[in-house]
Amino acid sequence: MPLEAVVFDFGETLVDETSIWGPWADWLGIPRLTFFGVLGGVIARGEDHSQVFEYIRPGFDRAAAREVRRAAGDIEQFTIDDFYPDAVPCLQTLKAAGLRLGIVGNQPTWAASTLQGLNLDVDMIGSSQSWGVSKPNPEFFARICHELDLEPSAVA
Repeated sequence: MPLEAVVFDFGETLVDETSIWGPWADWLGIPRLTFFGVLGGVIARGEDHSQVFEYIRPGFDRAAAREVRRAAGDIEQFTIDDFYPDAVPCLQTLKAAGLRLGIVGNQPTWAASTLQGLNLDVDMIGSSQSWGVSKPNPEFFARICHELDLEPSAVA
């Protein structure tokens, strides 16, 4: 079966997440380098990214803190400017070649909503939180194929 679609991971594949994670370090009052070092360790261990908060502030309630940040006007977000310089041209080239495109990741629902608002020419956007399943669970990848209505062998 020929390749019909290419699906990209969102964070640190297409988008530099510095603008998302860095403000958390600032808000917590710790150096960004420290925060990113712990985050890197969490990732290297294969743990969920949000585990970084448990290492830095055991018992930390990120949802409550997010609401306090929002109330203070400090909104967790990203823009098209946070995409790596080659990301959008890559998407455009693949689309022009006739491939269907998707962007997914272990992300909160707001990230998928933000992506949809950027009007990128992609066929599918999804997030682990909105789907209720995360990578590396095989159901996550099955959901991609379901959303695209394609067999796994047609999707990269």
